Amino acid sequence: MDRLRLWMDNVRSFLGSSYFDGHHKKKVHIVQLLLVVLMIILSGTRVAVKPKGIPTTRADTIGIVMGIKTFVVITYQLVTTHVQRYKKWASLKAYSVLNFMEILFWFVVIIVTFMGISTFCQGASCGLSWIIVLLAVALICIETGLECVASTRAQYTRRRYPAVPDSATTQSISSPAAVHRNVTGASGPVPSFGQYVRVALEIVIIYLMVMTAHRNLWQGLSDEVRDSRLGVYSATLTALEGPSSDASALLLSSAPRDSGYQDLYPSAAHASILWQSFLQNVNPLSKVIHAPTMQSYIIEAGRGPATLDRPTVALLFAIYTAAVMSMSDVECQNNFGKPQKTLLSSYLFATQQALQVAELMRTPSFMLLQAFTLYIIAARHLCNPQNTWLLSGTAVRMGQLLGLHQNPPRGDLSIFEIQMHRRLWWQILLIDGRGAQLAGSQSTQQFSNAADFWLPGNFNDADLGPDMLEEPAVHNGPTEVIFCLLRYELGRFLSTAAPILYSREMSLEEKDRLINEYEDRIESKYLRYCDMASPLHLVASGGARSALCKMRLMAHHPSQYACGTSIPESEHDMLFFNSLKMVEYDVLGKSIRSLDSFGWHTDVFFQLDAFVFMLIELRRQKLGPDVEKAWRLIDDVFRHHPTLSGEGSSELSLEVSKLVLKAWKTREASLVETGIVPVQKPPIITQLRSRLRADSEYDFILDKTSEAAKQQFTNVDMDASMMVDWDFWDNFLQGDGVLQSQDFMNST
Repeated sequence: MDRLRLWMDNVRSFLGSSYFDGHHKKKVHIVQLLLVVLMIILSGTRVAVKPKGIPTTRADTIGIVMGIKTFVVITYQLVTTHVQRYKKWASLKAYSVLNFMEILFWFVVIIVTFMGISTFCQGASCGLSWIIVLLAVALICIETGLECVASTRAQYTRRRYPAVPDSATTQSISSPAAVHRNVTGASGPVPSFGQYVRVALEIVIIYLMVMTAHRNLWQGLSDEVRDSRLGVYSATLTALEGPSSDASALLLSSAPRDSGYQDLYPSAAHASILWQSFLQNVNPLSKVIHAPTMQSYIIEAGRGPATLDRPTVALLFAIYTAAVMSMSDVECQNNFGKPQKTLLSSYLFATQQALQVAELMRTPSFMLLQAFTLYIIAARHLCNPQNTWLLSGTAVRMGQLLGLHQNPPRGDLSIFEIQMHRRLWWQILLIDGRGAQLAGSQSTQQFSNAADFWLPGNFNDADLGPDMLEEPAVHNGPTEVIFCLLRYELGRFLSTAAPILYSREMSLEEKDRLINEYEDRIESKYLRYCDMASPLHLVASGGARSALCKMRLMAHHPSQYACGTSIPESEHDMLFFNSLKMVEYDVLGKSIRSLDSFGWHTDVFFQLDAFVFMLIELRRQKLGPDVEKAWRLIDDVFRHHPTLSGEGSSELSLEVSKLVLKAWKTREASLVETGIVPVQKPPIITQLRSRLRADSEYDFILDKTSEAAKQQFTNVDMDASMMVDWDFWDNFLQGDGVLQSQDFMNST
């Protein structure tokens, strides 16, 4: 105990030392400014000296951005402390919060710079990166001192204003300065430094929980990869202009009753077009509304939205927003005379306003939750993953508040309400589960309990109605809800099976048995009835079979083998076959014209993981029909997702290009070895080499000449080389690559 007291006394003495003396703040700020200016200069120099062909990433520019931000923060503190006319905006609380955030931000600079060093570190650029890390450490130390100075002096009690002084107190308040001291020096306990440290640690822990991804190939994509993948898919993912660009504003602001959002309600002709587009494009893949019931509201709203109550208006706006999201730019121009981006911006804003006027956050109802869910579906392509998860988490809480999760259902619900509750609840679960993974969490508690929730019945909308008194007979074959039911079945299965499929303790035979049993179940229940002439059946069947392939890749992931263990040839063949099938399903979904109405769904569900699997395995698979098909599919993938070829100059496009060119070098060497000359290059190879500007750079990026590729055909060498690729992509897709700012959503 004596040693503990002595240690505590030393800590108190240190905290009371001149390092934390507020009188030195001005000098410290000046030193801080010099370091920040040096940081900006060195970061700019690092960008300038980076070799050609290596794209500029967030790791290169983060020092400049953070430096400018810190410059603004320091300027605010200096001006409000030392310039008389601006002192009224001084706040120790604000200083404390800003300094604490500065510590976090410069800590992020260190992490991101280290990631950049691990990805590329050569010459002067590498040396500058290490200097930037040291400068960031110095800035963190300075900010820590400033944080302690501000936090130990800031009052956390509410500011108390003095009463009108009487004669007894007038003498003690002899000047305006005295009044100011009396106002700002309100009584109340000052929190200890330990309390601030404890709160800070809790904030850091929460931040790390959100940002740390689950360690496997399928979850927790890094921000950079998400940003790169986001650009692969659709122009609709471009940041929107106007007030609707921040979807999370719905939770943090309020709309006046006369906000004018109803002026954005479409004309009867336009409303009819949007309603039909929703029924064709969005409703089959979401099923959160009952179309026959909504039809009557659409007709009534033709006389003007003022005739309807606020929740109904909000739901109609959400339907129209989802419809616009699903339409192409050409369709929007032809039908409405406006670009799709402009229309989507307007309708997202109108839906936000309608939900706020209907008091979504104060008086949630089933209809408002339907509108909110459709709003998330339309806006999630434009939100960062954290905002999407916040929105979907709010939807989960509202669903629980309304009792959507209860099994058995409440006794006061009709048969119709029970079915609609289950449809909506499962759609919310899927959105929240995917949002959690993209935000960096392994799963959500609600989704992990998915096996406890009852699935909606296999009914068409025509089988259901608000006035029905008994439940209709369940269909044995596919219905309008086949796509949703297959996803819900998959979600419920994975809620219990995923830990087994990822486990290294479970044998491959047991994993395969589990997957085969699930495949037999959905085959007999749904897939054998599918009519491939129906676009809905086609996308449902393709999605289900792609999910089965993905489960097998999960179960047979190469990471389950100990370091140095040779992977059996049969495992290589299985990985190649299943990844090939998944890429083929994606290309089919983009190539079949009848599936264009579901393009909004397939655009953002591209299976990059399977594409990476296939490219890695192509370095081993030399010749054969499947190899020929794989190279045709590679051309198709780059045609449908052009950003992958490097149009965005992103880290992802560079790494994918490197992987494709590595695979082609191996194939080229094998063709020469078997006497197949001259070798005819696929168009994408010529395109990628051209983008890398010169064969010399191409060879540099691929780690030397094609002769090296010709030497790699022993099993041991090839296994070792491929395991390097597996490890790199496993880390890169988890977030060990360079961070960027957006996300890309993968399918379940």
